[in-house]
Amino acid sequence: LSEWPDTSCPVCRYCQQPEADQVCAMCNASSDLWMCVICGFVGCGRYNGEHALEHFKDSGHNFSIELNSQRVWDYSGDNYVHRLVASKVD
Repeated sequence: LSEWPDTSCPVCRYCQQPEADQVCAMCNASSDLWMCVICGFVGCGRYNGEHALEHFKDSGHNFSIELNSQRVWDYSGDNYVHRLVASKVD
């Protein structure tokens, strides 16, 4: 991602230059943070103020990335999005 010249993607921008002091845009929580992969909104998770979930309900933006683990959640499917990993022996 660091070689990708287009910085319009919020996730690409975050991965290239992570902000150490990210907080929830609604309540300023600093843990369990999720970023909308569509618009870059940062909200706290379901076990805090649920602001990332509220953003999905208000905007319809289905996918959010957990900033700590970088796992992607699909709100419509209510589960994580998993990538296929090809083994070298396949």
